[in-house]
Amino acid sequence: MLFREKTQVSVPGNSSGPAYFSALKAFWGAIFPGHPAQSRQKQPSLSQDFSKQDCTPELHGLLETLQSIRKRIMANVFLGGWTAWSIWILIGLIVVLAVSVKLAIAMILAGILAAAGAGVVLLWTWRTRLSTYQTACRLDSAASLQDRASTAIYLGDMKNPDGMIERQRGDALARIAKMDPRGLFPLRAPAAARRALALFL
Repeated sequence: MLFREKTQVSVPGNSSGPAYFSALKAFWGAIFPGHPAQSRQKQPSLSQDFSKQDCTPELHGLLETLQSIRKRIMANVFLGGWTAWSIWILIGLIVVLAVSVKLAIAMILAGILAAAGAGVVLLWTWRTRLSTYQTACRLDSAASLQDRASTAIYLGDMKNPDGMIERQRGDALARIAKMDPRGLFPLRAPAAARRALALFL
């Protein structure tokens, strides 16, 4: 079930090939199933925020990278939402000025609505933010890592890995160290920013 959910989290249009590292989790669970009830309790959630306490020290750098990426994604979401809200405020301001000469009152009302909208959009952005695991899936998709980052995070609580898990973790960290997260997840001006500027001018 986790494998199916994971494939739904990944960004559409990008293929992870044979998804070798994704299948590793299912392979590990098949070998060491443990007690069913205990497994369900220990099974990580796709919406879980993995912290440094949940992962081994060698993965702390990866967690910091994912947190930085998540902040950039949240910033883009906030800018897009607030820009769209500002466009509607500007449209309303134009309509009010067309039928009224009370410029001061209209500007004060527009300022209040802009501040309130910024607060609402910020709260919505925070409540709908990606989890650490979902952010790793975004990184996998953007950098064509074939599930390396998300698999490393998913199995991050194993302190003394050996065999395939140790090789997978080392391979993931080596590839991620060569990447530029800022280049993969740049801060972008919202598409509606030009329309907002045109309305303002």
